[in-house]
Amino acid sequence: MLVSIVIPTHNRAELLSELLSSIRDQVHRPVEVVVIDDASTDRTQHVVECFARDVIRDTEIVVT
Repeated sequence: MLVSIVIPTHNRAELLSELLSSIRDQVHRPVEVVVIDDASTDRTQHVVECFARDVIRDTEIVVT
């Protein structure tokens, strides 16, 4: 069963990094992670890009 996780964010790169690490460490798969970024001006985009690069199989990343 696919689990979808929707994360709305705005200028919360530090917290987002911790959250994405926690999602990565979960054992349930497949997972879809949807990050909704409301025009952040911090490192949010970088954090999501790094997570997407290092993501494991059966995890899909969607950024809007």
